[in-house]
Amino acid sequence: LQMIGSLGAGPLVVTRAGAEVLSIDTISASNAFDPAQGSPDLASVASTFDLNGFKADLSTVGEEDPSAGAIITELGLTKVSGDIDESMTWDMADGHVVIDNFTISLNEKGAVSFLADLTGFTPAVMDKLSAASADTAGKTPEQVQQANGMLAMEVMSAVSITSASLRYDDASLANSLIDFFANPHVPDPAGFVTGLQAMVPAIFPGVG
Repeated sequence: LQMIGSLGAGPLVVTRAGAEVLSIDTISASNAFDPAQGSPDLASVASTFDLNGFKADLSTVGEEDPSAGAIITELGLTKVSGDIDESMTWDMADGHVVIDNFTISLNEKGAVSFLADLTGFTPAVMDKLSAASADTAGKTPEQVQQANGMLAMEVMSAVSITSASLRYDDASLANSLIDFFANPHVPDPAGFVTGLQAMVPAIFPGVG
């Protein structure tokens, strides 16, 4: 856990058949430890992660998966760019984790932000998750799935979610999605939106 204090990389470029499909200007991450890094009495960690200036060319996805390529083209996502930012704190004693920022921003498309506050995610819980992921030798897929299900129930009983939120700020993608999902079913996208607005309070009480 205390192996990395900070890291950085960039610029990075990924090519496919000689063509650039992904580029990233910079990647940086840092962990602030209390007490200092390397102490056996670790009490808390504050982490940040920033991925800046990524650009992805998805125009060739259709060569491998025509149906996915068609959807990407219809939604206008053949070329996307943006940034990813994250910051969080983790207190070891009670497993209090606060994700105060996790944002994926797509230029001229929109941004998704996730916030969460939970308790009970202690190092002991993390150790169980790590041990389970390593203990798959000689087990059938069904046995692994059953073990993962039992572990998930155990973790859920130990971890409490105090709050969580997911927010989307639209720039242009929402209208493309509405048109995409509405067109096969109703001729009027506005009617589709009205139907969604009526469904939201029933599915998520207290949300309007």
